[in-house]
Amino acid sequence: MLTPKQVELLFEDRVKLNGGLPIRFQDTKDANGSYLRTNPSDYVVAYENGSVYSEVKSFKGNRFPFSNIKPSQFAWAAQIHRLGQPYMFYLFHQTPEQADGKGVWFIVPAFVILNQAKEGIKSISLTDLEKYRND
Repeated sequence: MLTPKQVELLFEDRVKLNGGLPIRFQDTKDANGSYLRTNPSDYVVAYENGSVYSEVKSFKGNRFPFSNIKPSQFAWAAQIHRLGQPYMFYLFHQTPEQADGKGVWFIVPAFVILNQAKEGIKSISLTDLEKYRND
């Protein structure tokens, strides 16, 4: 299984192949213990026709648990969505049988997860994610 940092590198490669420029926000782990405020997302990705806030997550099993999303990430996603700006969750699913680097990407608009969480739903199934699959 890949580490979160390895998944972020896969994300960066994927974005570059699609003509985007991934700009990573510094997170607390990068700051060698220094206190940092929360960031709106892991990345903002610039494309010729605009930009998108991008939160990168990985999971295993048959459901993506919303507990993998920090409260500050929910708050940023809601604020950015309310302003009419694109915010996406890039979910990488890998099973134990898949070799390193192999897995499936799902690109889920933030409003989908925000609405489900607001309704008290705690996770989203692979079946429900299938419509967001992005090979």
